[in-house]
Amino acid sequence: MTRKLSAPEPGSMSESGVGYRRPPIATRFKPGQSGNPKGRARGIVNFQTMFNKILNERVSVREGTRLRKVSKAEAILRGIVVNAMKGDPRAIAAMFKIAEQPGQLQDVVQKLVLRWKEPGE
Repeated sequence: MTRKLSAPEPGSMSESGVGYRRPPIATRFKPGQSGNPKGRARGIVNFQTMFNKILNERVSVREGTRLRKVSKAEAILRGIVVNAMKGDPRAIAAMFKIAEQPGQLQDVVQKLVLRWKEPGE
């Protein structure tokens, strides 16, 4: 059984026009007024902003006898490169994967090819 929506009888509504899908005039949105006036609370950050903030925090890293303050992102990259130099295959794969992202790998390969060709000329 389907229900048909028909226009209400002219005499069935009050003069304010309150009825189905017609809220009282006092509670209707005013022209130019938002349906969500408060919106998202200030200070609430999305995941990407929070992630970048954490990666940019400074930590102490020991290089030999010297202590340096670097960002967490730089400390992670330094660790990957050091482990790759030690021969860790997972670190080598991670390093190449990271290098492919901003186009760094092309520069490294070009330098290696140029160095390789120089002695054999």
